[in-house]
Amino acid sequence: MNPAQLITWLNDPASLDKDSLSPLREMVDDFPCFTAARMLYLKNLSQLNDMRYTSELVKTAIAVPDRRKLYLFMEDRPESSLPGLTQAGSAENRDFSLIDRFLHHVSVQEADDDLELSDNYVKPEEQTAETDAPESDAFSLDYLNYQTLYDDASADAAAFSSSQPMQGQDLIDAYLSGDHKKVEAGIPAQTTSDVASSEETPTDDATLEAMTSGLPEASFSEALARIYVKQKRYDRALEIIKSLSLKYPEKNRYFADQIRYLEQLINSTNQY
Repeated sequence: MNPAQLITWLNDPASLDKDSLSPLREMVDDFPCFTAARMLYLKNLSQLNDMRYTSELVKTAIAVPDRRKLYLFMEDRPESSLPGLTQAGSAENRDFSLIDRFLHHVSVQEADDDLELSDNYVKPEEQTAETDAPESDAFSLDYLNYQTLYDDASADAAAFSSSQPMQGQDLIDAYLSGDHKKVEAGIPAQTTSDVASSEETPTDDATLEAMTSGLPEASFSEALARIYVKQKRYDRALEIIKSLSLKYPEKNRYFADQIRYLEQLINSTNQY
């Protein structure tokens, strides 16, 4: 095979046919780390409906550095068609956005550890024929449903984020920055007097509840959880997120990540 032929196939994968299958197979055997050749060979198998497609698909998915590129190439879709997760940037979601990015960063590193800690974990050598999943099933979780999982995650994050500034956001920002005079000025007079009569400090629950008393219930809970995270009172934030998870089951997967992260923070804090 000459380089010109390879470039032709890369520019026009539709030209792959039964005559191109053998040269591509030889190239993959000779250069197993040549990603372009592997993807072309896989595309060729797909277009010919070859029975080796499924097993080769698993191998290629492991070998390629970016499975999104593989997905787009196999589906003949432009890169712009793959939606990204909602970008964090709004003030009312900045703390939860940091948690999301942290979880996304460490999820791959912790995957094996999570499996070993699970009560249902079975070592590969202990698996029986009945518990082994078919290769096609294992692959479908990673490749065939990639677009669906990506869309669901985007929908969960977008549904939980508010496009409008949350009511009382300026008071919350002032509280977090330590501007207690502004906080007291923004709290209704009757509530302020109740807080002033308390013997607790300006960072107590009475101040928080007074400050967020005028907010809708969902915003109230989110604001309290965010403030507790900022104060490193992770146990209180965890209680609120668990309550939201039960109340809004359609966002359960989104809240599950927050719960998992907060539990890790609590465990780490208790060790010191």
